[in-house]
Amino acid sequence: PPPTLLSVLCVCVCVCVSVCCATATATLTGSLGLAYYRAPQQHTCVDIPRNLSLCREIGYDKMRLPNLLEHDTVLEATQQAVSWVPLQNVHCDADTQLFLCSLFSPVCLDHPIYPCRSLCEKVRRGCEGRMRTYGFPWPEMFHCDKFPVDNDMCIASRTRTETPPPPGPATGSWADGRQQIQVFNRRLYPPKTPGSSGAAGNGCKMCNHVETYENILDNFCTSDFVIRTRFKRVHKSKLNCKKVKILKKLKPGILSRKLRRPVLILDPPNLCCEEKIKKKNQENYLVMGHIRGNNLVPSFIMQWIAKSSKIFKQAIRMFKNLNCTDPKFISRSVIGDMLHLGDLSAVSNPVFTQKDVQFPFSMSVPSN
Repeated sequence: PPPTLLSVLCVCVCVCVSVCCATATATLTGSLGLAYYRAPQQHTCVDIPRNLSLCREIGYDKMRLPNLLEHDTVLEATQQAVSWVPLQNVHCDADTQLFLCSLFSPVCLDHPIYPCRSLCEKVRRGCEGRMRTYGFPWPEMFHCDKFPVDNDMCIASRTRTETPPPPGPATGSWADGRQQIQVFNRRLYPPKTPGSSGAAGNGCKMCNHVETYENILDNFCTSDFVIRTRFKRVHKSKLNCKKVKILKKLKPGILSRKLRRPVLILDPPNLCCEEKIKKKNQENYLVMGHIRGNNLVPSFIMQWIAKSSKIFKQAIRMFKNLNCTDPKFISRSVIGDMLHLGDLSAVSNPVFTQKDVQFPFSMSVPSN
């Protein structure tokens, strides 16, 4: 029998609803680029291995495989992550490790949790300039537009001052995933103790630099002057130096004269370093900084620990031979560097695959 008008209308309505639902799902999934909105893929939870040094002390101990960069095995993820350890050690941004490890060793929950776009953009702002200094662009696989806009279903910066957004309505597996992500994000935002400034306002960065080979050499290359000195007097934002040994000076003439008996002027954010320096003013210090007008402004102050720190000693030994204008000299094979420092002792056959864009951001370590 010929179709009735009612049956034709029912078919049309069903087709329209199906098309609209498919379009909405595709738009949502495509705009956010998230596997989270697709059917859950088969995954496994494994312990984060000790030799995955990029993600040591990240705040959780199990990771999801495949990871968010499509590495299927722990060995593959570990080999690829090695290339990024030096960038983390430069400490170009406080959230570098959080961003990288959210991709290389994602926390093991029912749904994958991606980094928020703002987290990616923050790390890119802090680190892209340092990467370009050594001849490397920001890689396509970390393009920030691929990550979701800020909501309560992505990993946000540890150092942001605002609290995570309140949860919106959700049902079913989406609600379960959102709840898991909220719990994970709360780990990243512990209640502040009275008087603490949090990670974002840590302050006193000038005298609290991390003791890593890459960080010391990176600051050396970006400084106008580098000296070893003791402090004769610390008073009202001024550090009077004595027993000075010049390790680097970019500009002859006036800078040379100023460095004979240097008086360093502290920036306001670093005035908190005065008390720390006063307590050990008879110790030798490694000081790096910039010339700003007629002032010598320090940006890096670290106690001279060549006798007790192998990393510090290796970095100091590189000063005489380091050509900061030649990225090829600075950027060496990260595999050789990490093997020399012992970070790959538990990795067998450390040969990179071609699945990812490799970023050999490393600085050569002198042989003993």
